[in-house]
Amino acid sequence: MKSILQSIALVSAILFIVSCDSGGTSGVTNVPITPPQPPAPPADPEFGLDGRAVKGVVGGATITVTDSAGADVAIASGGTTGADGSYTIIFDQAEVSAPIVVTVAGGDGATMVCDIDLAGTDDDCAVGDGTSVAFGESYPLPATFALRGLVAEVPTEDGASATVNITPASDLATNLALASADTSALTAADVEAASSQVLGLIQTITGTDLSGQDLNDIAIPDVADSADTAAASESSLALAAFSAAIIANQGDGETVGDVIARVNASLSANAEGNLAASGTELGSLTASVVTALNTVSAQVTAGGGDSSAVDAAADNAEAIEEVYEAIGDEDVSVPPVPEPGSTAPADQTKAFISTFGNVVSSALATTGAAGAGGDGQSATELFATELDAVAALNSGPATAASGALKDAVNAAVADLTEDGTVAIDNADATNPVTFSLTKAGTVFSIADASSTQTSADGTVVVISATTGTSEGAGVFSLEGVTMVTTTPGAAQGDDPVTTQTFTAGTLNGAVVDGNTVTTFVGTVNGTSATTSFGLNIVYTDTVAAGSDTYTATISFASATADDLSLRLSGTVGEDISNYSVTAGGDTIAFTATPTAVGTGTVVFSDGTVLMTLSLESGSVVADQAGNIAVLTVAGVETGTVSANGTVTYSDGSIQSLPAGIF
Repeated sequence: MKSILQSIALVSAILFIVSCDSGGTSGVTNVPITPPQPPAPPADPEFGLDGRAVKGVVGGATITVTDSAGADVAIASGGTTGADGSYTIIFDQAEVSAPIVVTVAGGDGATMVCDIDLAGTDDDCAVGDGTSVAFGESYPLPATFALRGLVAEVPTEDGASATVNITPASDLATNLALASADTSALTAADVEAASSQVLGLIQTITGTDLSGQDLNDIAIPDVADSADTAAASESSLALAAFSAAIIANQGDGETVGDVIARVNASLSANAEGNLAASGTELGSLTASVVTALNTVSAQVTAGGGDSSAVDAAADNAEAIEEVYEAIGDEDVSVPPVPEPGSTAPADQTKAFISTFGNVVSSALATTGAAGAGGDGQSATELFATELDAVAALNSGPATAASGALKDAVNAAVADLTEDGTVAIDNADATNPVTFSLTKAGTVFSIADASSTQTSADGTVVVISATTGTSEGAGVFSLEGVTMVTTTPGAAQGDDPVTTQTFTAGTLNGAVVDGNTVTTFVGTVNGTSATTSFGLNIVYTDTVAAGSDTYTATISFASATADDLSLRLSGTVGEDISNYSVTAGGDTIAFTATPTAVGTGTVVFSDGTVLMTLSLESGSVVADQAGNIAVLTVAGVETGTVSANGTVTYSDGSIQSLPAGIF
């Protein structure tokens, strides 16, 4: 039986194998198996560059790119600049070794717009072939013309781009970076150092704060387009003026390229990382920047903008030009822009000078002192007169007068428990307070309020108000407030009597977090023998309950400059001991230590750097070297300031404060 079963199994197996292999009508078909295909390789990312080429505006120029080793980078599209100087290029390769250098070249129909307006002539820009064109006109660029820019990093994500704005400033930075690299591959550190050095040069010349910025972050306007110019930032206008200055510096027979090459050759980086050039060369360049700034100022005005910042930059440039010319053929060291947040004493000092210059320039513009004249005073002296007047308005006597009025009103409100009227009149007192108070229900009406305070130095403050109301609890409001502060000449050295009047204002009293707070809103007008002024201000003083100290703030609103805030603190009834000025987010603190009337020391500080001046009879005193201020960090001298505002740092570099600060 077993044998029979084995035979059947064997036959069945043979039949199964035959049927599978027959390929006939058995119904069994061979099905080929297709192996999975590998995924298609991803497309190379499209990335590149964008920006604008402006000397004037460079249109139709050819763009080439080289990498950190100097090798050409293939461009897939966008190899020329547009009519407005803008460009966008896409690389034709998946990787680029950064940093990279971008070059725009003339020839093949490339043109440039004349961006300098020389007074009294239409021959503003020399073409180089013996002909000239007028401001705003375009002219062809020769094939030899080249302008470069560079960037430290290039993002390689699909659709990403880096911005490279190409100007004479960027060309100078490129020259410095390549010189630093020498025969080595260009590095990001080379690029960043060169950018900081060029921005430091422009900041030194114009006084415009360029710290914390990169050349490629600053958009460049078309100076020939007044609307474009008026809409530009202060940084952009400073850079535009530097670019336009190249034409203003053009000599007989020179092309634009010749001037750029000459300026580049005159500047080099020294071992300290500063730019170095002779005073003569820097003076010539700075004089050209002054000319360019005048063009920029006129275009900002023509475009409906405010040219005050550009005019201040021109004043600064004129001041530093004189310094450079006085130095002559000796080398000058120009510092880079300070490193943001650096704790190095030299960087902290340079940052302080930048902040100090910004605050003072904003203060001059806000108060209008910069535009005053005709009386023999400098802009700073005019501003100082205004500041002194406002400080007197907010001084200890003023605070004592307002405090006495507040206290008297609050006391009368507390005493008048039933409807009726009470007259407060202690006119015979040394510091009298008078007013009438009428209660009707829960409302107290105040009329004919007056408070007088006389300080030991003879300063007299009179505060008066026509009407007012109170609902108790130390809260009141006075309308039609006038505050008159009269400062005798003895308090100002040999200066005449100064009178300041705070008019058309309101005075509000309140208790906030245990402090008595007084707020004035109105206009202060001041007069002296030398100047007069009017400023819209908001005055707030805070006097701690049970304390004789106060803090007072005056805010100056400006439609054309940074709002200005003057903060004072001291002892009620006494002169100010500490004050600070804030403009555009920058703050400088002042501390005065008088030993006699108009004599002693004044210290300016940002909390780290100290700038100390000596006073005698109200005037700043220079030392034997002609310096009027010493800069220190942690007790170590880091620089000096001369009478003309020239700052000399301990590393030998120099910088100019806004013209006429001192």
